[in-house]
Amino acid sequence: MPNAQAILSRQERGSALLLTFVLSAALFTLSGALMMVALWGGDAADTVVDDMHALNNAGTGISMAIAELNAEADLDGDGTNGSATEDFKVGTFTQGGYTVTVQDLGNDTYRLESTGTFTGLGQTYSRTVEVLIQPPEPYTFKYAAFGGQAVDAGGSTATDSFDSSVGPYDPATANSNGDVGSNGTITIGGTVNGDAILGPDGILIGAENVTGDTQVLGASVPMPELDSAAAAAQNDNASLSEGYDPETGAFQLSGGNRVVEFAAGTYYFTSFQITGNAGINVTGEVIIYIVGPTLVAGTSNTTGDPRNMVFAIDFENTRFYGDNQATDFVKFMGSSEFNGVVYAPKSYVQVGGSAEYKGALAAKEMFINGTGDFHFDESVQDFEFGGGDFYVVKYWKEK
Repeated sequence: MPNAQAILSRQERGSALLLTFVLSAALFTLSGALMMVALWGGDAADTVVDDMHALNNAGTGISMAIAELNAEADLDGDGTNGSATEDFKVGTFTQGGYTVTVQDLGNDTYRLESTGTFTGLGQTYSRTVEVLIQPPEPYTFKYAAFGGQAVDAGGSTATDSFDSSVGPYDPATANSNGDVGSNGTITIGGTVNGDAILGPDGILIGAENVTGDTQVLGASVPMPELDSAAAAAQNDNASLSEGYDPETGAFQLSGGNRVVEFAAGTYYFTSFQITGNAGINVTGEVIIYIVGPTLVAGTSNTTGDPRNMVFAIDFENTRFYGDNQATDFVKFMGSSEFNGVVYAPKSYVQVGGSAEYKGALAAKEMFINGTGDFHFDESVQDFEFGGGDFYVVKYWKEK
């Protein structure tokens, strides 16, 4: 099995190809809207439309250059693949085309300049677009708790940190790197033994409960969506001795001090529930994809090493579950300890009970109303979700 870092960093190229055509689609939509001007008649209207065709061709050139850089192949057969070692790539249409230049800025960053042309009414129109492309940023685990939209920790929860690669958590030797972060609002009622880290428009409520600094980032922290398709197609579910229903794809374990062993590998469930005195034990690096309701109220990862268990929750639920509380929840509750990493970029997650959480949690929004403490494992800071070896547009402008 690949190591946990490799699994977490993996990203399908399909989403990248979609992103490469966003700019072209946007320009084409604008062109279509302006074609309504033609209804007014006259050469002036034709001029506007022809000029917008030139802009659309420029966008097509950008899209093709990015697609070829991602594929490392000559997709349109013009003899160039958009690489940094080539000065330009060209495309020709019936009434125009594009020319793209590629400039390597270093640090895996490129500037593309595309000039589109269109010939109409005996005149050639030209528009130039410049874009900056980079690989997408991954989410990295730098916080005890992170919420893309908000972290509401109005209870008595405290945070701190330790390094599981050095030894197990010991409150007597705990570190003060239990940071809490959000691109939106952070509410602190307990004690954050660490920093509060906000996005550019973030708000902090309860600053007096933060022992460290309050930092405002220059840009929002990315939370890339998960791609659970590969895990759905191929996984290690069949190795489980109990709890897994192959008919429904659900995992459920409750009571009776039952413990199910998860061997190293990848697992995929349509829903996931552990309650009562039940628990799971992992014998290696395990990643669990969940695409439905989630309730963890038993012991998770009895080995105590947070690096060995990752919950990747690919489930979009309703804020605080609305009218669908029976089927729309993502909850970490109970009084048993949790050792692991949670990434739920589309989920509103509720954390309650008195359980001790060792590892790191990240969600779309996190509501913490229990008394259990968060012990951030500093050794998981090299874990990533998203990112990849493909390019997406960071900004564009017309020259």
